[in-house]
Amino acid sequence: TIALLQLANSLYVKNSSRVLILTYNTALVSDIKRVLALLGLPASLDEGGVAIESSMSFFRKLLITFGMLDKEEDFIDRAVNPTIYSRLGCQCVAESGDFEVTIPDQSGFMGH
Repeated sequence: TIALLQLANSLYVKNSSRVLILTYNTALVSDIKRVLALLGLPASLDEGGVAIESSMSFFRKLLITFGMLDKEEDFIDRAVNPTIYSRLGCQCVAESGDFEVTIPDQSGFMGH
């Protein structure tokens, strides 16, 4: 992870490159965002710099942008035999701003 961040920083500083790091690990996304903030690196691809996102979040935004996915579509409702521990059970990274959370009916999940 450190080598990857050093390479991303070098590409940004020397070449003014925009760098996007994708990972499946949402905890790693949060950790790297904190490190980028401490380093003072821009974290927006629009402004240049180093951005990090979870793969799921990135591809979801991409599908929404190209009209291939409804922004309000709820994936958990389409999951086959979901449980309280399913990967789709919780996919939220709270950032600043106002937001509303809707928790679907849990009565069908493992007796909840």
